[in-house]
Amino acid sequence: MMNRKSAAAAAGAVLFAGVLTAPATPAIAAPKGGAAIAASCLGSAYSLFKPSGTVTDPTGFYVTTSNCRDIQIKPEFTVLVKVCFQSTGCQRANTFAAFDRWTVVATNVRDGVPFRFQFDTSRPLDYSGAF
Repeated sequence: MMNRKSAAAAAGAVLFAGVLTAPATPAIAAPKGGAAIAASCLGSAYSLFKPSGTVTDPTGFYVTTSNCRDIQIKPEFTVLVKVCFQSTGCQRANTFAAFDRWTVVATNVRDGVPFRFQFDTSRPLDYSGAF
């Protein structure tokens, strides 16, 4: 028969072993809206095409939407690009847009702003745009 000290020691050992073997549950932070906004922005991306012989898409100007705060591009090959706004002209500097990666070309652009992309190549280009 077990005395009181032995029973207490056995209970403590079981409790201690449970602490060591209990699976750890990682803390998961809920997204604060930034991730949801980014997902909805990229989820509403457009498939675009620039033909050979031009540095801009001859379709004309695109117009920013409430889906995105930024203008982003995902090209089929690495390219330098800038945004040209209808009212104020082109950005001074090009942005390096890597192959098959989303790249922000212009930030904090209001809704309803007409713009187009200008590329450093006259090669034909399939790309995605989110704006």
